[in-house]
Amino acid sequence: MSTTRQQLQIQLEVNETLIRHTTRDGIGLALAGVINKLVPFQFFLHAIWSPHSPVGYRISSVKTPDGRFQIFEDKALFKLMIENREAVLKSGRFLSQKENAGVYQGDALKEMAERFPSFHIGYHVHGIRSTMIFNMQHTNGYNNFFVISDTREHAFTQEDFQMITALLPQVQLAFDNLFKYEELRKQEQERKLQLVIMTAFTAFDGRKNLDEMALEAISKFCEFIPFEYWLTITKIAPVADKYFRIAYKKEGKFCILDSNEVFKKIQHAPIHPASFKEENLSLYDTPRLFVGEEMAALVSSNAYFNACHKHLNLNSLITMPVTVLGKAETLYMLGSVRQYAFTLDDLQMVTRILPYLSMGGQQFFFLLQIQSLTKQLEMEKNYLVEEIKSSYNFDEIIGESTLMKDVFRQISQVAPTDSTVLILGETGTGKELIARAIHNQSPRKDKVLVKVNCASLPAQLIESELFGHEKGSFTGALEKRIGKFELANGGTIFLDEIGELPLELQAKLLRVLQEREIERIGGKAPITLNVRIIAATNRDLETEVAEGRFRSDLYYRLSVFPIHLPPLRERKEDIPMLVTHFLQKYCKKMAKPFRYLKEDTVKVLLQYEWPGNIRELENIMEQTVIIGEESASRLRKSNSIKKITPSLPKSIISEASQSEADIVRVLTETKGKILGMGGAARILNLRPAEIEIHERRWILEYLKKTGGRIRGENGAAQLIGINPTTLEARVKKLRITKSEIFTLASD
Repeated sequence: MSTTRQQLQIQLEVNETLIRHTTRDGIGLALAGVINKLVPFQFFLHAIWSPHSPVGYRISSVKTPDGRFQIFEDKALFKLMIENREAVLKSGRFLSQKENAGVYQGDALKEMAERFPSFHIGYHVHGIRSTMIFNMQHTNGYNNFFVISDTREHAFTQEDFQMITALLPQVQLAFDNLFKYEELRKQEQERKLQLVIMTAFTAFDGRKNLDEMALEAISKFCEFIPFEYWLTITKIAPVADKYFRIAYKKEGKFCILDSNEVFKKIQHAPIHPASFKEENLSLYDTPRLFVGEEMAALVSSNAYFNACHKHLNLNSLITMPVTVLGKAETLYMLGSVRQYAFTLDDLQMVTRILPYLSMGGQQFFFLLQIQSLTKQLEMEKNYLVEEIKSSYNFDEIIGESTLMKDVFRQISQVAPTDSTVLILGETGTGKELIARAIHNQSPRKDKVLVKVNCASLPAQLIESELFGHEKGSFTGALEKRIGKFELANGGTIFLDEIGELPLELQAKLLRVLQEREIERIGGKAPITLNVRIIAATNRDLETEVAEGRFRSDLYYRLSVFPIHLPPLRERKEDIPMLVTHFLQKYCKKMAKPFRYLKEDTVKVLLQYEWPGNIRELENIMEQTVIIGEESASRLRKSNSIKKITPSLPKSIISEASQSEADIVRVLTETKGKILGMGGAARILNLRPAEIEIHERRWILEYLKKTGGRIRGENGAAQLIGINPTTLEARVKKLRITKSEIFTLASD
């Protein structure tokens, strides 16, 4: 076949090939295949530069063993773009100039490799030894060029160059038509994309979750601008400062990647939307396109995108800042693993549809807000149900010790009756839980259990709270009030801290126990009641009776069936069970994974004396769930004080115990002040309950010196330097008895 006939046949094949393809990638690869039949070669580079932006289009392709051409990522060139962007731009300017078209091989190509780093990569990395450059100028101002290369020395001749140059008018015409077709297709795509965005989020019917709905919208968006990643970063409520999502195309379908796994993979700390915006303010101004040199510059200057490039193979990007719910805090990003995945036309399309993206995003976040609030309400409901169960369930009393088994036996014995129960025990031992268990095991379990804390009621209002009052019975009685006893009619009333009840009210309570009736303040007739009474106190009522602070007849009426709750220090075998129970409770409540305490930590807990009993243990377990174990447990002892140092959090308990001498010294310096900024508890970093043990001894020492005298000259109050009334209140609070004072004085 003659050269002329062969060239005509190639020209015909070029026409047919160019007609069949309607994409830049398709035309470029097809053109490489056709030209290769005319002049064999190995590498084909095709680029289109826009007159409006330095961002252009570029693909590199290589011939496979079966003779076809396929696109490949020139990683060496992209690395050069990151390290020396100006050098790559210099190479691009040289290639795009029409006067530089021609054949370069031998010394000419070697000189080019020395002048331009990008040619240096081709020469030394890919082994290129022969190159031809071809240029086309289009009516719309686009500069279109392609480069043919081979690893053979002197692979091309001037005749080869002329034969391919003869094809350029056909190629140029094909690309002119392609650009016009792209413009028409772009306009049509914009209209379709606007419709997709507007309908995607309004079609939510409640049968799909929001993630599924968002992925469907992303998939439809991808039909117009192909991409592999969709990234969302926002700090719009209700997900402020924590909303970061990546959707990734896998096997033709989009799915949401686990954010923790993503950041672990890219070895980067999780994104905080506020700080991300501060570091990347320019991305929130206007849509931007990052491909080629622009992407290389972003990767080289931004640690996050550098990590995404290295570990997620992110090579092209379009950023789309949108205003959602009136706030410009949301950034969408299209990402691709291809180096020139997006064009300036894609960027222009994104810019024009940005208002529709904002409206679609607003609709999504409205739905997200509803979903978040619904989920929160559901969690609160479940939590309240669990709280009710745990508060009223007899089975929730934890303990298998001999002492607790005896308590359980007593509960089972007395619960079916209507007998009055007196629950005795130190503070924090769970007296209210026992009262609820008795009520729940009684025939009254379907009726109300009314709790009254006698210590928290004001003295002037306690009678009204317990027994009620009639309208106008005293100043301020603007309406009739039903008292707690009347409210508990048919059920059970639990009188907590009964030892704090004033003497005058004790007589009226005695009448309720004796007569089973009450009389409202200002009432004209007694009201008969059917109420079971359960009382509880942490005081020694026998001592209170002996010292005249509690009526003996009321005491005997209350203690029909006394139940003594042992302190935690007397049933330490129950501590591991209680620890597990409280850890599970608060891990579930705070949605944290459950973890057992270390064996060393449990040993520390078993050695501690627990002055605050179960309540103290529960508080420490709650704080442990919040902060976590921070170091190995240590136990320090000082005289009779035993306290824990962190394995439980440092913020819960101080690092070191103070000696009793230190505590006494601080109590003296603060004149007995325990609470407040200058109080002993703050200075010593101890709980007030721990200091009270030493405060009691400290006060007794002063009372010993004064023979029990508090007031007057050389009285204990004057020696300490505090108001006598304050000292009297502390003596009462610490339950210092006259017998203790006189015993000390006589020693």
